[in-house]
Amino acid sequence: MFYGGKLLSRLTIDDEAVDDFIKLLPLCRRPAILIDSDKSNGNSPLRATKLRIQKEFVKIEAPCWITEGREIENFYSRGDRLEAVQSVHSDVSGLAGGNTRYDKPISFKRTGKPDEVVADKIAVANYLVENKSPTIESAAFAQHLTEIIEYIRAAND
Repeated sequence: MFYGGKLLSRLTIDDEAVDDFIKLLPLCRRPAILIDSDKSNGNSPLRATKLRIQKEFVKIEAPCWITEGREIENFYSRGDRLEAVQSVHSDVSGLAGGNTRYDKPISFKRTGKPDEVVADKIAVANYLVENKSPTIESAAFAQHLTEIIEYIRAAND
């Protein structure tokens, strides 16, 4: 199942949850989840929804990876992200943000325009997955990735 952004607030693992939540376990008995932290700096708190989902996943011993930086795209090099954004949008003059793990990784400036635009996340993600490899600078990144791969393999055995 793919979710995006605000839809996370509608997911739950808890079978006793409010009826207007999407109950994940009937859809998938062995779920794993990757959540962008959306943190703007290292001291930013995680939103309550992300903490609730994390607690629910811990309860059923399923992987819940909340990125250390703002978004998963922050694990790709700036050059790779720029190339991906340029492959999706024709009027890119450069990436708008800085190069820290808390900067907006796929916001860009348009040629001849002062506004900042966020690139099509799905199209950029598809380009990156098909053409590039993440820069694994973080031991935590490698650990989370390995955990999810092993969990998926075990679920398929």
